[in-house]
Amino acid sequence: MNKRNKTIKILLVDDKPANLFALEKMLGKLELDLFKAQSGNEALELTLSHDFALILLDVQMPGMNGYEVAQVLHSAERTRQIPIIFVTAIDRENRFELKGYETGAVDFIFKPLNDQILISKVKVFLALYQAKDELIRKNEQLEASVAAAEDMARVASAANLVKNQLLAGISHETRTPMNGILGFIELLAEEELTEEQRESVILIRSCANDLLRVINDVLDFSRIEVGKLGTDMVNCSLEELLQSVVAATKTKADMKGIEFSIIAQDQDLPNRIHMDPGRVGQCLIHLLNNAIQFTEQGHVLLRICMRQVNNQHFLSFVVKDTGIGMSAEQQQSVFEPFAQASGSAARKCGGNGLGLTITKQLAELLGGALSVTSEPGQGSEFTLTLPVGVEAGQHQRLNVASLMAAPLEDSDALMQTRFKGQVLLVEDVPTNQKLAQRLLEKLGLTVQLAKNGQEAVTAAQAESFDLILMDMQMPIMNGYEATRKIREEEAKTKNQDPNIKGVPIVALTAHALKHDRQKCLDAGCDQYLSKPIDHGQLAQVLCTYTSVVKEALPAERGQLSQTSVVHDKLGPDEDSENLASFRDKLNVLELGKLIDWHKLVKTVGDAEFAYELMEDFFTQTAERLDLLAQAIAAGEQDEIASCSLAIRSSAATIKAEPLSQAALQIKQCAEDGDLESAGSLLTEIKAEFTKLRAAFSPLEAS
Repeated sequence: MNKRNKTIKILLVDDKPANLFALEKMLGKLELDLFKAQSGNEALELTLSHDFALILLDVQMPGMNGYEVAQVLHSAERTRQIPIIFVTAIDRENRFELKGYETGAVDFIFKPLNDQILISKVKVFLALYQAKDELIRKNEQLEASVAAAEDMARVASAANLVKNQLLAGISHETRTPMNGILGFIELLAEEELTEEQRESVILIRSCANDLLRVINDVLDFSRIEVGKLGTDMVNCSLEELLQSVVAATKTKADMKGIEFSIIAQDQDLPNRIHMDPGRVGQCLIHLLNNAIQFTEQGHVLLRICMRQVNNQHFLSFVVKDTGIGMSAEQQQSVFEPFAQASGSAARKCGGNGLGLTITKQLAELLGGALSVTSEPGQGSEFTLTLPVGVEAGQHQRLNVASLMAAPLEDSDALMQTRFKGQVLLVEDVPTNQKLAQRLLEKLGLTVQLAKNGQEAVTAAQAESFDLILMDMQMPIMNGYEATRKIREEEAKTKNQDPNIKGVPIVALTAHALKHDRQKCLDAGCDQYLSKPIDHGQLAQVLCTYTSVVKEALPAERGQLSQTSVVHDKLGPDEDSENLASFRDKLNVLELGKLIDWHKLVKTVGDAEFAYELMEDFFTQTAERLDLLAQAIAAGEQDEIASCSLAIRSSAATIKAEPLSQAALQIKQCAEDGDLESAGSLLTEIKAEFTKLRAAFSPLEAS
């Protein structure tokens, strides 16, 4: 066995050499450093000089039995955290298992041993040990950073500022290993597990997701504290904002059997208003989730009204629930960081005590206020009041009924509808071109391609289109300039014939939640879609701007099962053994950390086309990485941003989220002028790209 400095150590304890030999043979497939002890005393001596990730401990041994060994280990500071799995031939009776758990065991394996069960259980604890080891290492680094930061704070007399900056850094850095842990948990969940093992995996996943939510809340909280959380005030649709809020919260209410409703107190509430939709949506989601969290039966209600004071409009959102309520004393501290309801309620309902704090701070950041009234056992009522702008002369009113009747149309149903019309697709990234064209043509539309804004302007002048889908970041001429030129030409035509209508232009942008969306509308776009394109949102846009044909798509174009996904790549005549062989060719374990392959296949419709996209992606991205390296070496910030944005967009299209996020970080470094960090990130992104390509290499070879 290869022994490395970081090889994981496992202690095997059994008084019979034959049993030790059997355990060693079963675990030989794993790269482990196995230590053997034939008595309790020998095992305890080994724990004094070695750090073990796991102990497999026989129960029935002469001298000191397994229970006694476990008690000693559990009582010592050095060894109390080592997980112990009892290996025993004792009949499975509650009293024996209870005694084992009381002495510190985490699991039992019963003789005769099943090697698959043994290896599966060992793998679970090894994954936890590695995650724990990584977190300990990070924690040591962070502890050193904290000490250094505190020294800097004392010197600069700005302890609070430094504390929150460090907190933001910790939260940001901690998310990276947490995402890795969650990824491994998902891989583990796909293995063939016993019912007991599956319950353990579900529990681990739930805890990891809870921790990730805490990290995100802490990050927002720290940014607010140091004044780094800004606002983005734009003209937006109140109806679209509420749709996104309903989508994020209503399912949780439905799962608990709680009635969820929205009421417009004023019948003529305007739909178009001026505010920060991202931050307001964040506030409403926190308030509604809080209400749902502490309500076991009854209802959660969102009431909306508007009033005007001295020519200033104020929009009020009132969230009322029939939950546990709060005492007057609890109301005084409910907006303080980490404050919660009573201990028993907090344990029952969960939460980290930051949601309402963040919401109140966001309300004040937006120039508004957040208040609460409540009584124990009678529910609570939170009122969020914000100053907003109202577009003069607008006639569009908020349609609350449509929100609750169908807040989100069934995207699968929409994608089964055929449309009729001619669409101009303006996109410079070949991978994105190919996927978007396929989706549109499958829906029955005729598609013409343009690779940049100049080609789009020329095509719009030469032909008539029902819809233009316009990428905004392109070479030669970007989407903003192209849209303006198309609108200018339309204005000249309207001077001759006022009845002529302009072609609808929908922006395709990776920044649909920032100020860029308003930039799209100002340039003349009618609407915008965020990349990567959501199929449901695309279908809703097509419903608005093209003709709907009442005809379902063929069944074979619908969702594919996992088996049929594999079958598409092989062809319909291959047998089941070949299907399994195909799956074996993919490096599935490595692939799961790099790309959501099943989601990509579901998006494009079949595995064969998904693989074609991957081949195009590998070719294009290899070229762009070379261009990106040249741009970084030359210090060309605009070119760095352009290359990294193209890589990010195509990576998002194929569902390679880690690669997409790394490219986004390079773009941000370029915008900040930090070329040194951009160079370091380039090394990481090349490594990520190499791993992704290697995961597909078995198929390329075939």
